[in-house]
Amino acid sequence: MDGPFSLVMPKSTWWPRWHRVIENILADERTRTVIACLGERPDQLMGFACSRPPDILHWVYVKQAFRGNGIARELLHARLGRAFCSHWSDAASGVAQRFGLSYDPRIIKEYQP
Repeated sequence: MDGPFSLVMPKSTWWPRWHRVIENILADERTRTVIACLGERPDQLMGFACSRPPDILHWVYVKQAFRGNGIARELLHARLGRAFCSHWSDAASGVAQRFGLSYDPRIIKEYQP
């Protein structure tokens, strides 16, 4: 896994620290999370996007069973136009250009414990 913590840190140190980064992102009053659920079953989560408007995307995720239906596109367009991402994965690389996403690892420094 790439990122500022994963370069030299053992997992036993990395995971607890990363959990605090996630908590800091979610506690930030600027953070917005949009959830996609089935209209008739609001307890059935299809996916979510977590961002800091206007142009920072932290995460977007759609369950495998619902992928290919435009849910991520709707979640992203509901919050952002072009965006800089605080987190990145192999999956992000495949869709980055289509959604106007680019990775900026400096964003995460603001949330480090």
